[in-house]
Amino acid sequence: VGAGTLNISLGATSFDVDIVAGQNNTLAGIRDAINDDANNPGITASILTVSDGAGGTVSK
Repeated sequence: VGAGTLNISLGATSFDVDIVAGQNNTLAGIRDAINDDANNPGITASILTVSDGAGGTVSK
């Protein structure tokens, strides 16, 4: 994963998560950055592992 800013919205509320190369630019780092953000309105990010080994993130 590269670097940049993720803008995440829930209804009328949104927040930005900064992704920094070498710091939090892995799936686990992005998940943690979303979950730990002080402006997060209640979104929980998780990493899913499916039977073929591919992973991804999901927010709910």
